[in-house]
Parts: sequence; structure tokens; C-alpha cells
Amino acid sequence: TNTYSIPGTYDLRIRVEDTHGQADWGVYNEQADAWAAPVTHYVSSSGSSTPPYGSWATAANSVQDALDIAQNGSMVVLDAETFTTSGTLIIDKAITLLGPDSNPASATLDAGGTHRCLVIGNPYAAVRDLTVTGGFANQYGGGIYAPSGGFISNCVIRGNSCQYSGGSEKYGGVGVYLASGRLQHSTLSSNTTIYTQYGGGAMLI
Repeated sequence: TNTYSIPGTYDLRIRVEDTHGQADWGVYNEQADAWAAPVTHYVSSSGSSTPPYGSWATAANSVQDALDIAQNGSMVVLDAETFTTSGTLIIDKAITLLGPDSNPASATLDAGGTHRCLVIGNPYAAVRDLTVTGGFANQYGGGIYAPSGGFISNCVIRGNSCQYSGGSEKYGGVGVYLASGRLQHSTLSSNTTIYTQYGGGAMLI
């Protein structure tokens, strides 16, 4: 019996025993996927960035690295600091991304005004207890873009922007674009777009 702490693909070594108690071992060319049980992963600039990022000491330095290794049901907890993202963060599994405590000002995701801050691509994903700022998109959701749903709670979403990209469309939902999900107990402020017919702060459909 083997226990794997990191998801991956491993070679199989199987022990076979018949009814007479005779046994044999074999290494087979077939491989099996090992999935880690839901755990908590940590992100901090002071961590050693040692997978699976299971403590503050071994925390990932990159938010996306922790999101990538997390499996359905896991949590990714950010340290009390500002994380300046080099690209759009993507949550594509049923995981929860959250700050270290219930104060959304403790942990901040900052896209620096160059790209969308966060995409939620799984309807069972959740984001809570965070500040999301500095996001930019040509269309919807400069701060958070969640076209498949998701859950956003106790967040501050501010200082994000979208721009009109031509044609007859007027884009909005600058802070949050959320389809068939839930946004609650959150503050949206100073999210700007040229056209506001569809909501400068949020578009919920």
C-alpha cells in the first residue's frame, strides 16, 4: 500500500496471491493516477515553495502554483500580504481561494492594471475574504470573470477596469462578471468602464 502526497501518474507494482498462499510481484507497464485527498495549501512570499505547500513554512510563492496542485474540495489560503500577479489567475476546480482571516483587506490580489485578475471556471469554486484590484479586460470582468458560476463572499473588489473594444457591444461588469453564481457580503468600488449600460461594478446574469 502506498500513500501519495502529490497528485501524479505512477508505475504499478502489484502483488498477486492465489488461494494456496503463493504470491508473486510484478512491475507492469500500466500506470495509475494518484489523487491527493482534499487538503489545505498555503501561499506566502516567505515560504520555501515546496509542494504540496501544506504549511506556511513550505508555502508556494505563486498563487497559481497552489491553485494548480489543489484538487476538488481543497482550500488555498493566502498570507496577509499583497500578491502582484504576472498573469490571470485561473480556478478550474471546485476549490476555495481565501485570505488568512475574515478581514478582506488582509490579503490582496493585484493585477497591476495589465490583465484580468481572476477567472473562475468551475461553478463549485469559491473566493472569499480577499481584496481583488488592478484587473483590466477588454470586455467583461476586469476583476473577476466567472462565466460558469461560482461563489464570491466577503470580498473587496475595487479599482478594476474594462474598455470598449469596438463594434456595437457596450461592455461592463467591470468588477465582477458572474453568471448563475452568487455574490454576497462584498464591497465593489471604483471599478470603471467607458460605457456603463451593463454595470460598472458588476454584471450578474
